[in-house]
Amino acid sequence: TRFLTVMLPVLMASAWKGLSPLYRRPMLIGCLLLTAHVGVALVYWICTDRPRAKETDSRWQLVDRFADAVGDRPQQGAMFDDEHKTRRMLQFALDVQIFEYERMTELPDGIRWLISRQGDPPPRRFVPQLKAGGMVLYVLESELALRDNTDARF
Repeated sequence: TRFLTVMLPVLMASAWKGLSPLYRRPMLIGCLLLTAHVGVALVYWICTDRPRAKETDSRWQLVDRFADAVGDRPQQGAMFDDEHKTRRMLQFALDVQIFEYERMTELPDGIRWLISRQGDPPPRRFVPQLKAGGMVLYVLESELALRDNTDARF
């Protein structure tokens, strides 16, 4: 379909030119088709795209809270796949790739922090650091101790 998309205007213009002698009022039919297309596009935008965009925009506060909590060591994190695309937004905010998982058993070695759904069983060796928006940020115990020691020196 992506190859057809490029050719679609040319194909539609050819079909229109070829079929226009069959209609008595081709301009009227063209205007009706254009009006129908604009109507469908507006309804789709109002009923589908706009609510999704508002929902996504409202999640930026939550993403900023988690990005601040992860701090200046964003490497090697993981997050469950959510329908709100929060993981992708957090990747953008931290400018780092975040591993996606569905079950805790899938976590690779080297993960220093992860974000899980609130209510999921807590992972071993991780301690909760932040709860917000139905999600919990867990930090590896050794990483948290390292941060505390670093903060104590200053």
